[in-house]
Amino acid sequence: MSLEVAYPKAFFGLLLLIPAMLFTFSRYTTTIKVLADHNNVYRSEENFRRFRLRFMLRTIFRGLAWVMLILAIAGISWGTRAVTVQKSGTSVAMVFDISYSMEARDTPDRETRLQTAAEYAERLLDRMEGSSVSVTLAKGNASCVIPMTEDFESIKTLLSALSPKLMESEGSSLGSGIEAAMNSFPSQSAAFSTIWLFTDGEETDGQFSQALNKAARNAIPVTIIGIGDSSRTTTAVAGDGITKVSTALREDKIKAAMESVTRKTTGSAANNTIPSVTYLNYSQAGSAVRLLNSLNMKANSSSDQATIAYEIQSVKRTNLFIIFAIIFFVLSVFFGEFDAGGRKRMLRNSAFSLIAVMMMFTGCSKRFANGVDLLNGRVSWSRANYSTAISRYITLDQEGELTDDQLIMDYATYGLATTYLMQDESDAALKKYAQISDKAPDSIKFGVLYNSGIIAHRRGDYEEAAEYFKQALLINSSSQAAKINLELSLEENSLRKNSQEKESLEEKTVSQDSKSGADYENSLYSLIRENELNQWKNRQQQEAGSAEDF
Repeated sequence: MSLEVAYPKAFFGLLLLIPAMLFTFSRYTTTIKVLADHNNVYRSEENFRRFRLRFMLRTIFRGLAWVMLILAIAGISWGTRAVTVQKSGTSVAMVFDISYSMEARDTPDRETRLQTAAEYAERLLDRMEGSSVSVTLAKGNASCVIPMTEDFESIKTLLSALSPKLMESEGSSLGSGIEAAMNSFPSQSAAFSTIWLFTDGEETDGQFSQALNKAARNAIPVTIIGIGDSSRTTTAVAGDGITKVSTALREDKIKAAMESVTRKTTGSAANNTIPSVTYLNYSQAGSAVRLLNSLNMKANSSSDQATIAYEIQSVKRTNLFIIFAIIFFVLSVFFGEFDAGGRKRMLRNSAFSLIAVMMMFTGCSKRFANGVDLLNGRVSWSRANYSTAISRYITLDQEGELTDDQLIMDYATYGLATTYLMQDESDAALKKYAQISDKAPDSIKFGVLYNSGIIAHRRGDYEEAAEYFKQALLINSSSQAAKINLELSLEENSLRKNSQEKESLEEKTVSQDSKSGADYENSLYSLIRENELNQWKNRQQQEAGSAEDF
């Protein structure tokens, strides 16, 4: 079980306990002196012991309440859980094993395993329009040589030059290749991420299984494409150019690593949702089709719908520490009353404390809890932790459907759409805005219209953007941002219309000028031809009787 702390600087707040304790014990000393001077209150050793006990308990419980509050602020988390996230688009990290064992020629066409892997990947790229792809090379260590891009020509150029000589490290580390591929995915990306590993299964450092487990914990599916022949061994020349080693497609090692991942995820509450590690032999019929189908290419590239996926996230224990802080504070109040009036007064104070506790926890209704979750989603959004924000909003939307709470659904949908907008997923944002009901609060309606205007302005549709901002101002006429954006949209639209009219007028003028110029050119050409003809006739008449005409 791993323990994580989001904001370790919060622990500095524990230092405040030192002056607080000094002040408290100073007050304790002063109180003792006052009680000693008033015998009518401080009249027995039993009262003194009771006072000292209750004072100590109050101080301890208040100190514990402060410690719990600091721990809650620090954002301590342990344990994991699978949470739903909404994905749009696909990102594929291709990992190529370029160790010298991949130079073995045991493929049906007698090419090297590395050449076969490159050609196989190139054929996949031709059918992956709309996806982002990165390329990682793995040998003794690994490096992402091409970050996420949609420029497949640069990837194909690299594929044509794959060779073990591209990296100087020795050995074969498939685990480092998978970890480098995981790092190639942009943080807080809304795209569905997956890793394709092209390898023969030969490794020298034994980190393969550990890397697969790490990918599973991060909810990144890994597909291993086996290259080579598993039924027989062949020889390959080592890096020294002399030594020959026996090699084959190690399907047994690959499957053993996959079983290790399965065992470690079995028993989890989300074992049915954690993406599994899959294996494909490149020579199997339909293997490429299975790879492309696993991307759900049609749904993601068309943006008609988003994919619900699952991520393994640490379980934050903030609420647990807040509850303990409240309990300890209430206990400090309960034990903090000086029992000078005897048992009856103690019981009365206890009853009041219990009533206070009940009233505090009565307010924690489902709507209140959902409101807290909305606030947490907003905090995650403001910190640019968009994956966490999306997870919270999706969960709230589902709870709103179960409880038929339209208000929570509207807030969750609006938060989800705004998060998509921050990730430049404009189409997905507009579709979510369209799902918000007409009964939504004015603040949400204003936000929908305002953000829709921003999207239209980004796309250059200034007239539509101006209309959105006008409707937003009808809801909230005091918004300075909407007024400014309205003026900018109207001005941009006016400039565009003037520019189009000017271009149209220039085209018309150029056309007329061209026609006039053509007429003038034709007239001049006719005149020149006529003059040349007359000159030719005169020359003919002069040369007709010449003696030199032999």
